Amino acid sequence: LASTLNELADAAGVSVELDEAALPLRAEVKGMCEILGLDPLYLANEGTLVTFVPPDQAEAALAAMHRTEAGHGACIIGGATEPG
Repeated sequence: LASTLNELADAAGVSVELDEAALPLRAEVKGMCEILGLDPLYLANEGTLVTFVPPDQAEAALAAMHRTEAGHGACIIGGATEPG
């Protein structure tokens, strides 16, 4: 996730503020990462969609994702800001 967000932010010329508490990480994943000293933001997440949506369209996009089986756990995890 972190690598993907860095690449997207760089390409868009923005910075990203991430709300780590909003990340939908299972307790088992958090626990195992703590034990192994891994950062879950840098682990592979195959099958996970990361998208940037204009703020005024974020809730509508989230609602649309929630209407699908694959998107039931979709959530807003942060936002883009001016670089700096």
